[in-house]
Amino acid sequence: MLINKYTPQRDLTLKLIFIDILKGISNGNELGYRLFLKDLKSSYEKSILGYVWIILPPFVTAGIWILLNQQQIIKVTNTPMIYTAYCVCGTMLWSLFVESVNKPLARYRGAIGMMVKLNFPRESLLVASFYDLLFSIFIKICILIPLLWYLGYPPGLHSIIAIIAMIVLVFIGVSIGVFLTSFGLMYNDVSKIMSIGLPFVMYLTPVVYPLAKGNIFSKFQILNPVSAWLEYSRSLFGSYDVNLLSSLIFWFFISVILLIFGLIILRITLPIIVERSGS
Repeated sequence: MLINKYTPQRDLTLKLIFIDILKGISNGNELGYRLFLKDLKSSYEKSILGYVWIILPPFVTAGIWILLNQQQIIKVTNTPMIYTAYCVCGTMLWSLFVESVNKPLARYRGAIGMMVKLNFPRESLLVASFYDLLFSIFIKICILIPLLWYLGYPPGLHSIIAIIAMIVLVFIGVSIGVFLTSFGLMYNDVSKIMSIGLPFVMYLTPVVYPLAKGNIFSKFQILNPVSAWLEYSRSLFGSYDVNLLSSLIFWFFISVILLIFGLIILRITLPIIVERSGS
């Protein structure tokens, strides 16, 4: 009889864990893609509006703010683009960020049952999350660029750079989401805090109004990880200049560090979480 003997891995280092994570991402790529296709089909096959749901929430939010501004209930001035274009672009980018923060936790939580029964690279769920978000970016770009063109902002080389900035914005959101995933799987309070906190953070972000200058509120915007990349991406779509280089570099490197630590924490804690879920 073949007997498997398990012993503690005392020589396991952060380097070895990170190498295992990279192997898991590589080995789980095909499964992640299949999970993406399966969930994409099942999510919209019984929906009348289908993929419209991807862009409907940011358009509704933008529509409310545009109406409030037109009726002068809330007056937003000094925007570097016409307000309709500025607001639609901002809410579209913000919705991408929110989706990227929520996606990893939603993916791992939805696959707990599968992880209890099957042995597969857990990183495939993260790969599936990236495919989900890339598809969302594609749909939003297909709507946003023609709309901005109609409003007087034609596409060009700057639009390609703006799309790259959008991907970085998603990367920052995923980094935050991965870091929170382990805690979210252990405590339901995390997802509740995220659902309450993210709408509040929107009002500390230049989504529907310009960057503040020279006051306390502007300091909150600088400390906000999404402000710089959201504004930079929108400035490229709207062909106006912003001086945010230091913030862009700072938050990109912070997100890289956050993602690495999040993946390591998730790799260490996930077997314990799955075991408890199966017991």
